[in-house]
Amino acid sequence: MPTNTKIITDALMEIAVVADGQTASASELADGLTELNQMMAVWTIDDKNIGYFPQDTGSDTCPIPIWAEQAVKTNLAVNLAAIFRVPVSPETLVRAGNGLTFVAKKCINAKLEGVDNDHMPYGAPSTRWDISTDSI
Repeated sequence: MPTNTKIITDALMEIAVVADGQTASASELADGLTELNQMMAVWTIDDKNIGYFPQDTGSDTCPIPIWAEQAVKTNLAVNLAAIFRVPVSPETLVRAGNGLTFVAKKCINAKLEGVDNDHMPYGAPSTRWDISTDSI
């Protein structure tokens, strides 16, 4: 699992605030961590709870599942673009939207309860409808 710094740096690279191979400044990382915590709090309130809990150190492992990393990075990039006043590419917007939709679906599916159909009758073969004769 990546660190908080890695997630934030990748998001900053997505919007070209940090060039590929460079590291973000302490100020950029602090802004990124604040925004990450706020974004994930909103996701949790909005029933997109992926197990994230507030972070206070960039070097700590980011508590998100691997399947949510792309969604977190691209959505964080969109949020950070407003803070740093930089444009967001259409591709990043699409990836962020698709990622958030995937996270929402995954969270909804995780809440679904299984249904026990053992009480349902199986039916007898003689009660099946025969489509070729249009009768039972």
